[in-house]
Amino acid sequence: FFSSFVWLPMADTVTIRAGAIVLRGAVLSGKVTVGAGTIVHPSVSILAEDGPIVIGENNIIEEQCVITNKGADGLRDVEGMPPQTLTIGDNNVFEVGSQILSLNVGNCNVVEAKAVVGSNVSLGSHCRIGAGCQVVAAEVIPDHTIIYGRDNTRRTDPGYTQPSLYPEQRDFLRRVLPNFHPLQTTAAP
Repeated sequence: FFSSFVWLPMADTVTIRAGAIVLRGAVLSGKVTVGAGTIVHPSVSILAEDGPIVIGENNIIEEQCVITNKGADGLRDVEGMPPQTLTIGDNNVFEVGSQILSLNVGNCNVVEAKAVVGSNVSLGSHCRIGAGCQVVAAEVIPDHTIIYGRDNTRRTDPGYTQPSLYPEQRDFLRRVLPNFHPLQTTAAP
């Protein structure tokens, strides 16, 4: 499986908080902080290209997910503009092959397989972005928004919260993954 995957060592600026699990085969580069309890699967790329990335606690980041801080469009390379931080809240799930460029992701979101959240999008909390959906136009997605289907159909459901199976999934992954995959090693404060 890993024979065709190139593993790059993590930069000195990567911080993995106690209780986080980052499996070997994940690529973390630039100034990246992974919060306590977060699980990062193999073949994930977390790339802090134009500013730091701060990932909160208890997130699940699945295989082939790409999280990249390229800054917001229109603000890159502006003289005197400090780098912007890509901030991801707590208890989010980023499914296989999803792409996150948004500088602001709230809490308790699910971004399904192969979905894309663009750099000019601010994702609220308790949202669900359906499989294959692409949200790339500049906008603020309000809390409890569900985007789904071929046409990125939207609805708001104030009662929507993340399914209760995700805490169970996190607990299961914390128990099982270290038995079958080697962990990244880095000094964690």
